[in-house]
Amino acid sequence: MGVIISMDINKLIKTLKIAERTEKDVVYCAVNKKNLKVYVGYTKSTLYRRIISHNYCARNSIDNNFFHNALLKYGLENFDWYVIFASSKLKELKLRERKFIELLKSNQRQFGYNLSNGGESPTFSQETRNKISRKAKSRELFGTKNPFYGKTHSLATRKHWSKIRKGKCNNLGYKHSKKIKEKLSQIRKRLCKNPDHILTMRLAQKSKPIICLSNSVIYCSINEAARQLNIKRSGIKAQLHGRTKTYMGMTFKFT
Repeated sequence: MGVIISMDINKLIKTLKIAERTEKDVVYCAVNKKNLKVYVGYTKSTLYRRIISHNYCARNSIDNNFFHNALLKYGLENFDWYVIFASSKLKELKLRERKFIELLKSNQRQFGYNLSNGGESPTFSQETRNKISRKAKSRELFGTKNPFYGKTHSLATRKHWSKIRKGKCNNLGYKHSKKIKEKLSQIRKRLCKNPDHILTMRLAQKSKPIICLSNSVIYCSINEAARQLNIKRSGIKAQLHGRTKTYMGMTFKFT
């Protein structure tokens, strides 16, 4: 691989070039003339239209990534574009994209702009994963910093979600076979003989009493409060842990 990268990248790409920009369903490659860094991608459209799309995204700060930032920095005129593979089968395009990214090492920052290894199920490089992690941690979108803190979805929205989700329960009407039931029974019997499992279950069943400050009633658990007030357990839990100020107009607190 090192030998391939150290040679003239444009000469290498030209040996792979097999079609014109007007052909659809292709794997393409963009080479930066200034630093010879590479970007590999695939498109079901033509390369010409994909170039226009990349340029538009870069200029309008849509889907900011290494490649679009490079297009903005160096300009479209400083990139050479090549079609390096063509196929009407999407699976084949994704497979070849992965192969070319591996060949040209374009998911390594010193060689290219790809964020992942491409293909059907892409994986991000360690550098990219670290960057995503740092960005997510810096946002600190929890508690009062969450933009939805203290808010609730409208009744119309909740009704809409309820409507589209009805009938989508995968377990509705499903019954285990006799063989599966016997196997589950054996597992439960084996677990019930394990002292550690018994202790874990007992600790899990211990619940903390809570008080509803709105009606001054003490409930022995979140579940009991949810049942008696006819509201969702998850909503009470979210309010208790500070993710919302109130729930259904009520405030709860551990006693």
